[in-house]
Amino acid sequence: MDEKVWPSLVKDRFYAKVRKTTDCWWWLASLHRDGYGQFKVGGTKQYAHRVAYFLVYGKWPGEIDNLCL
Repeated sequence: MDEKVWPSLVKDRFYAKVRKTTDCWWWLASLHRDGYGQFKVGGTKQYAHRVAYFLVYGKWPGEIDNLCL
């Protein structure tokens, strides 16, 4: 699926699976076997923290810290 199109198609579905606090975004849905949140977009599973970055900044991150401190 075209990355320029899917954010508008999945944004509400993605954010329904997130609980935002002042310090962190907590993933409430499916987890990968390694413990990271996962979210299916266009038939492909993506790490939730990477999708969140894409939705906020409009580009895919390089290496990204997904932990809340």
